[in-house]
Amino acid sequence: MFLFIIVTILILAIALGIGLVVVVGMQGYRREENRKLYERLNRIAVRMNGDLPRERP
Repeated sequence: MFLFIIVTILILAIALGIGLVVVVGMQGYRREENRKLYERLNRIAVRMNGDLPRERP
């Protein structure tokens, strides 16, 4: 039972991390301060969503 709880928490943490990458990458959170991070997260988010890459703003 303990192992089941740990695995469930781990799976939820991974899902949350993936969701945050998509949200941050697509919305451009703090884009001006972290240009390289924004570009990497945007590229990952676009690939995960199956969308076409958009031009740099």
